[in-house]
Amino acid sequence: MKPLAAVTVFNRLDVTKITLTSLEPYLNLIDLVIVDNGSEAETSDWVHDWVFRDNRPARLIELDANIGCPRALNLALSYRKPGQPFIKLDNDVRVLGAGWPHAIKRLVKWWQAQGRKVGMISAFYEPWEQQRVRGREVYEGLTVWHIQPVIGHAVWHTTEFLDAVGHFDVLREDHLYGFEDLILSHKATHLGFELLAWEGWKIENVQRHNALGRETRDTHVQE
Repeated sequence: MKPLAAVTVFNRLDVTKITLTSLEPYLNLIDLVIVDNGSEAETSDWVHDWVFRDNRPARLIELDANIGCPRALNLALSYRKPGQPFIKLDNDVRVLGAGWPHAIKRLVKWWQAQGRKVGMISAFYEPWEQQRVRGREVYEGLTVWHIQPVIGHAVWHTTEFLDAVGHFDVLREDHLYGFEDLILSHKATHLGFELLAWEGWKIENVQRHNALGRETRDTHVQE
C-alpha cells in the first residue's frame, strides 16, 4: 500500500516550491495531501496551480486561516486508509534519492521480521544531530541510528504505531506550532516502539527556521 504523505504549507513560497518539486518523481509511490494553512495569495495560488495544472495525483486542502500544524496533519489523516503508513513532510526540505518509499517499507518489514516494533523513522540529513543518537546498526550497508526524540523535517510513521496513537495532539485552541513530534516520540517509547533514522532516506534541510519567525515561534512555544 502506498503511504499517505502530508505537506503543511504556510507561506514561504520559495522553499515550498523546492519541497513540492522534489516530490514530483515519487507521486506515483505516495498518496500526497497538501494542507495550505491560510497562506497569502502568492503562495496559495502557486500551490493550487502546482496541484491542478498537470492534473497531479495529489489532494489539496485550502484553509482560510492558519489552524496550526497538528490540526492540519489531523485533517490530512482523515484521508488515511486502513493499514496505511503516514509521512509527515515539512515544506522546507528537498527529498533526495530514488525509490525511498519502497526502501523504507523494506526496512520496516525487515525490522518487524526480527520481532521488533518500529514506530517512527526520520530521514537522514547533514549536519546530523549526534546528541539525539542512542545507538546504531546497519541495514542494506547503511547506518540506522536509534534516536530520541524524532524531530520534524521528514518522518515516516508506521501503520502499527499510527494505529496505536491515532492522531497528533492539539494542546490548546491556539496551538499552531511545536511539540507534536516530541509528544509522539514519548508515546512511542512508552509503547515500546523503536525510533530510527536511516541513511537510505536522505533529505536536505533547505531552511532551518519556521514560517512563524523565530521571535513569534519562541513566544508561542513558551506560552
